[in-house]
Amino acid sequence: MSRQERIDLNTMLNDLPELRPLRQFVDDLQRLFAENQSEATAWRRHRRLTTNRDFLAVPELAKAVKKLGPEKFAKMIAFLGSAACRRMRTNNHVERINRKLRHEEKARYKWRSRRTIVRFMVLLLDRYWEREKATRSRWLDEAPPIELERGSPKTVPRPRVA
Repeated sequence: MSRQERIDLNTMLNDLPELRPLRQFVDDLQRLFAENQSEATAWRRHRRLTTNRDFLAVPELAKAVKKLGPEKFAKMIAFLGSAACRRMRTNNHVERINRKLRHEEKARYKWRSRRTIVRFMVLLLDRYWEREKATRSRWLDEAPPIELERGSPKTVPRPRVA
């Protein structure tokens, strides 16, 4: 929140003290589903939220607290135990390259030695670089760009026709 928003919030909470439990409930609920916590921490926060007398005194909040029963809450925090929650997020271009590599690896599942993997990576990088050089006109001192067909890597380059 910005400085002005914090000032406005404090003014509002001072003018209407009945809003304090609601604000505290919203903050606690947001902390309850934070990604960077363990399941034990989530259960501790759940217990504290569901037994808070200030929340149970407000009928609307008591109704919301009832919806956070233990059996439902266990399903709600299932993401904390999954490997996807702990996995590091990457950028799209990195994921795209990884998908291409996995696809190529799938076609060559009998790789045995490190040497064959390194050779294949060099071949892939060379193909990629040649395609980039052909499609971009950054290299003015070289021959004019040749348009390659995006299909099979074995296709013969065709000269452009105006």
